Amino acid sequence: MVELCVAAGIWGFAFIAIHMALEEVGPFWINAIRFVGAVAVGAPLVLLVPPSRRPKRGSAASLSVLPGLALAGALLLQSWGMRYTTVTKSAFLTCLYVLFVPVLGALAPGGKRSTPTQMGCAALAMAGAAMMTGFVPGGWNRGDLLMVGCAVLAAIQILLLDRVSNRVPSPFAFNLFQSAWAALPALAIALAFEPLPSWPISGKVWACIATLALASTLFAFFIQIRAQRQLPTDVVSMIFLLESPFAALFALLLLGEVPTPLQIGGALTILGAAALTVRLQAMPRGS
Repeated sequence: MVELCVAAGIWGFAFIAIHMALEEVGPFWINAIRFVGAVAVGAPLVLLVPPSRRPKRGSAASLSVLPGLALAGALLLQSWGMRYTTVTKSAFLTCLYVLFVPVLGALAPGGKRSTPTQMGCAALAMAGAAMMTGFVPGGWNRGDLLMVGCAVLAAIQILLLDRVSNRVPSPFAFNLFQSAWAALPALAIALAFEPLPSWPISGKVWACIATLALASTLFAFFIQIRAQRQLPTDVVSMIFLLESPFAALFALLLLGEVPTPLQIGGALTILGAAALTVRLQAMPRGS
């Protein structure tokens, strides 16, 4: 559970890193560079994985195709959408995946339906996220719609990973393949639809992109794969929802976006919903 909270914190900071990187680099190139960078750094490190735990190249590559493509699509829409909406609002809309995971999971062949209590926790968490952002229906812009698409693809990535996680001998190696599959469309789209970044790029922006590549992509998604080998998707998605309060905290510290009492209450509501979900998971069946 602690690892998942660390990953949520990293992804919360990723909203700030993307926001800063967009000052000089387009959203398509941000994703292309982060995935290519993650693969370039991770490829030598995979040699440290014990030979007995290294996946066969063919099986690992095939298992990671769909999660990797879904991941690329989600992060592409996220970076693109952040050009048109605020950090806190984008964090809320991305968090819609906590509702999409149980709904899409139930619709999938052989999927399991969430219990009313689980759905209640998800609804409570989304209410907290709405409080954090002052979200009200209507007045949607292009960035908001892109963020909803990001949430759908994020939910699909979680569900796809759930189906293959038990067949993954090395989460680190699997994440490397996943990142490689994500890098291919990200690089192709950047080359086709966005001009090359203007040089020179500032050290601040390079630091943001390096954080996205190494911390957010190479490390945090590795944690996700490890966690989904042991925990159900509703618990994983709920804990990852903590990225929204983390994003608001980093927005306060680094961007000067001061939270209101309502936003603080929303953050506490999300924390409570996540704690309740973890508590329910820990309770013995039938209790």
